[in-house]
Amino acid sequence: MGIKDKKQQMIKEILERAGALDSAAIKERVCARLGIDVESYPKPSYLRHLKELVDDNEIILDSSSGKNIYSLGYDGSNVIGHKYLEQLGGRIHVPQIVNTAGVKIVHGIREFDNQDEVFIVCDIKDNFFTISVHRDAFPFHVHLSRIQEEKDKVEKITSLHGKRTIVLETPIPRVSGYNGEERSGHLILTFLSTGGVEVRDLNSSNGTILQAIDSSMTESILSQAAILSKATIQTSWMNKSETKEREWVKLAPNDPKVFSLPVALSCSNDMRLILFG
Repeated sequence: MGIKDKKQQMIKEILERAGALDSAAIKERVCARLGIDVESYPKPSYLRHLKELVDDNEIILDSSSGKNIYSLGYDGSNVIGHKYLEQLGGRIHVPQIVNTAGVKIVHGIREFDNQDEVFIVCDIKDNFFTISVHRDAFPFHVHLSRIQEEKDKVEKITSLHGKRTIVLETPIPRVSGYNGEERSGHLILTFLSTGGVEVRDLNSSNGTILQAIDSSMTESILSQAAILSKATIQTSWMNKSETKEREWVKLAPNDPKVFSLPVALSCSNDMRLILFG
């Protein structure tokens, strides 16, 4: 990789982390990463590198505010923290209208002290991550399915369930994939402005079981997930004695039910969710 290509790659990486920056701030960060003085990156070369990236549609220039602000082109997958999900073999697509309200993925169990957000703690084979969505995005949907290379899958799902639909794909084989309207995935969650969540199993092959949990139980579950070993986590919140005493309900296909938060869901032994906020 030549020095020009290296600098342009750094520009894109910086924008991936920052979201959007003006040209001066981008240049400062590139030079800091290269360990060079700002004057060592000639202005004509720098501006030419930016223009080439814009002309190739790799970054976007917005001058509406009077300043040159650059950002990555929005493709729905460059959500904060998306790379951890991709490392697990998964994928996410967030519509821009929802992402603008505030969406991020955090590795592991995060602190849940923001009353303006709802949280989806995901457990994929005992690897935990948290999706947080600001309440300004209400109402919105989260569609869960197995990861597939189906062409136009996202467009097909959003045409069925609405443009405010986050498409979350998991590598777990027992989670149903998209197969047309008869089975458009495994399940869909609708977070309502009233504060509850509607859960609908999409005629999945493995089914969806659900359990309402209280706040103290949620704290216990999350504490275990945060501090115990993977071997213990594997038997913690699905098989924990207090969860056994509560009834797990299997949802009927295509029969949506509304629940108060928090709630725990299981699509398979390797894919579980906790919803609260």
